[in-house]
Parts: sequence; structure tokens; C-alpha cells
Amino acid sequence: MEKTWRWFGKKDKITLSMLRQIGVEGIVTALHEIPNGEVWPLEAILNLKEYIDLMLEWETSMGGCIWEWADHAVYHPDSEKGFKYRYTYGGDHGEKQHDGNFCVDGLMFSDRRLHTGAKEMKVAYRPIRAEYVGNGTFRFTNIRRFKSSDDIDVTWIKLVNGEETARGELGLSIPPMKSKTAKLSIGRIDEEKDCHVNFIYTDRSDGSEIAVEQLTLSDVPMEYDIPIAEELSLAVKADRYIVEFEDGAAVFTKLGELVSYKVHGKELLAAAISPAFSPNLFRALIDNDAANRDRWREAGLDKLKKIVEDVDVSVDDWAVTVTVSSVL
Repeated sequence: MEKTWRWFGKKDKITLSMLRQIGVEGIVTALHEIPNGEVWPLEAILNLKEYIDLMLEWETSMGGCIWEWADHAVYHPDSEKGFKYRYTYGGDHGEKQHDGNFCVDGLMFSDRRLHTGAKEMKVAYRPIRAEYVGNGTFRFTNIRRFKSSDDIDVTWIKLVNGEETARGELGLSIPPMKSKTAKLSIGRIDEEKDCHVNFIYTDRSDGSEIAVEQLTLSDVPMEYDIPIAEELSLAVKADRYIVEFEDGAAVFTKLGELVSYKVHGKELLAAAISPAFSPNLFRALIDNDAANRDRWREAGLDKLKKIVEDVDVSVDDWAVTVTVSSVL
């Protein structure tokens, strides 16, 4: 029997330091804080990596688990009328008791397309982990508890400023929870250029991809030539400010809202976010918000409206500046 603790991540009031002090030997945790259907933000992606690293550090711990495999929703083809959304559940069918969270929060959409979280999970759960130890030598660790890495092939690719400069294959036979080193023919590392090595882990039996991993050997910011339009013009038409430049145009409403941005004839703003860049301090609530949801609603955060007080548009030789003053 081992003393374990249910831990709710970095936002838990009980810290890992506290758990160590009271003699906890392991923790169990699960990731379920991403609101339904939302793209995983960078913070959540880094948190998933941190969870996995923590599980590897604590011998008696398990975690980084994710509650749902696929979204629980009903698909309605275009020919089926009467539903507001293509995918529905709970209250969409008049069943309010089934209208809570944990219904549309899986790693897969209902049509089995991958959420961004599934792709990150694939990286976080990779069975082999690489580490650069210097002089072209890498250490590979098999984190499986019971199975060797004999069924996995490794392809490595060296990238310099984003361009492939070397490639090779590697066969590793690593016992469970053990490490081995291998020297790769990556050549000299130019410290003045951006340099990475990608590892692609594939199933030896069918060649399917298991996971990918990237190590940074030299981190140098890339420099790009950004074209600058030689001429800018501002036109006022009806209720629109139209800023035109070479091969493109940006359109603002009289309230200063950006509603269109075209370059080379291609619209770069999604119709779903038009007008763009309006402040929003609320989102769909999840169970982790239970302690604050009433307070947020009492403060009116779910009913905020932007009131524009002033819009100023100025033009000089190099720029058109749109300044919007507003209150919420």
C-alpha cells in the first residue's frame, strides 16, 4: 500500500512541496481544464509536458491522463433540418440534465478529426526520449515499464535555418526504463545559425508514425525580409475606412473595427471573428470555474458590451493609424 494523492495541477492550492512534506509517495492527476471544443493554448501544452515530466520523476505516480477519447455529440448532415448546430448534445435535444460539461471535451471531434490536444498528447506520450549530450552524441531513454524498444525505428533529420542538411536511420534496442547513447553524423553545429534535430519514431512492423521529437542544438532567431508597401492611401466610403496598399487593403468600420484584411486577393480574416479584435472577458464555463462562476456573472462579465467613445484616423508617409477609445 502506497500513500498517493489526487492533485489538480499547478492551480491546486495544495502544492507538490506540501505533499512531499506530509509523506505522499505518489500523485494521480488528470487533465480536464480545457473548455469544450477550444484549441489548446500554449500554456496548456506546456502544462501537459510538465505533468509527464513529473510522472517520470515520481516513481509511484501516474498522471497526464486525459478524461475523454472523443466528443460525445450527434452528427447532423446538411440534409437534416431542425438543428442549430451540425453537432448537438444535451440541451440541443431538450435534455437539460445532459447539458453539462464532459460531453464535448475529447481528443477527437465527433467525426474523428484530431483536436490540437491529441497531437500534443502524441508527443507527450512518446515511448522514447532523446537528449543531446554533446559532440554529436545523443542519449535515448525507453520510458516503457515492461517492453523494450525493439519494435521502434528512428529517423533523424538535421535542420539548419529550417532546411534539411543531413538525415539517417537508427535502430535502438533499449530495455524497459533504460538508456543508451548513439553518435550521429550530424556534422559541425554552426552557433550562428538556427539548428535542430528532429526524431521520428515509427512502428517497425508497418512504418506508422508513433511520435516525433525535436531538440534544439543552436537557437538563433531567423531574419526575414519583410516587404514594405511604397504607397498607402485612405479612402472614406459610406460607413467604412479603406486603407489600400500594394496588392491589398484593410477595411475598418466607422467604429474602428477591422472587418477585412486582404493581401494578393486573399481574405486573411475569418468571417467568424468579424468584427475582429473586440474585447471579450468571458467564455463557456467549465466545472473548474464553479467557485467563481456566480461572482463573474454578478459582475456582468458575460454581458459586457463595448461602447466606443472616439475614433481617430491619421495618415502620414509610412502609416495609417486607427486609434479607438472605448469603455466596457
